[in-house]
Amino acid sequence: MQGIIAAEVCGKPSAGCSLCGGSSGGSFSRRRWCQPLQARLVTFLDALLALEQAVLSLQQSLLLALRPETFRLLRLQLLDALLQAIDAALPLRALA
Repeated sequence: MQGIIAAEVCGKPSAGCSLCGGSSGGSFSRRRWCQPLQARLVTFLDALLALEQAVLSLQQSLLLALRPETFRLLRLQLLDALLQAIDAALPLRALA
């Protein structure tokens, strides 16, 4: 995958192409330029992954903290729906 990233950054197609192709002078220069860039991209992606894992950990703890409140609200909504059904049925019972 790192070769694909470097090939795309260097403007080369990634499928069926190596970084060694082409003229020796231009290829060597391009390879010297792509390798540090590739290393920086990998370092950046590692840092991004670490940040994403930290955010997901915080998100998980927040969701766990909100779980009891969520269930309380769901119970209230269910109770409200049941009471509305009972309220709708009371006038029908009085007519019978």
